[in-house]
Amino acid sequence: MELIRSIHLNPVRVKLVEHPQDWKWSSLAAYLGRVCNEWLYRRDVMGLFGVQPDRKLLEFLSQAPQLPKAFLYPGESFPILGGQPFVEEVTRYGEPRRGRRRVYAGRKLSLQKLSEVFCVEAGLGMDELFAAHKGSRQITGLRDQIIHAATRIMYYPASEVARFLHITPPAVTLAHRRFTEKVRLNPRLADELVRLLLENT
Repeated sequence: MELIRSIHLNPVRVKLVEHPQDWKWSSLAAYLGRVCNEWLYRRDVMGLFGVQPDRKLLEFLSQAPQLPKAFLYPGESFPILGGQPFVEEVTRYGEPRRGRRRVYAGRKLSLQKLSEVFCVEAGLGMDELFAAHKGSRQITGLRDQIIHAATRIMYYPASEVARFLHITPPAVTLAHRRFTEKVRLNPRLADELVRLLLENT
């Protein structure tokens, strides 16, 4: 999904168009059903976005411009994209082996269930999550994890997550940036979130 976002946002990043669907050589308009393209396997991509895929795909793309360039266009630390046989074949011919990131393949959890999973793991109650703990690093860290999992793994809109946590949308954006920086320094953090979610689905 990150690859889908990266490809469609390339024309925006280099300022060729303001909106990705306006780039005439992009398949995005066809994915959104605005033009007909008979050879495009539209369902393969749109099936990743569940109910109301057109809206969710655009939301997914719109969340990216605030992210650091390194997140959208990673360097040599980015994993080889493909199944294990492909990775083994590529590395056999000289491609340096890089750490594989775990991909979430479980079902989508409700925000309530998602938050409960992280609260139990942290040894905290849901009431503590919603309380005003100014200056509490543990609560801030817990919220950051929930926000990252909700917006980047489960693909909930930031506005919906903000309403659920009783915070503002800018606070969701800030939390995501904090956690993204932690993941940049320690990629295993993201893998641990995926592991925890898979164990609870």
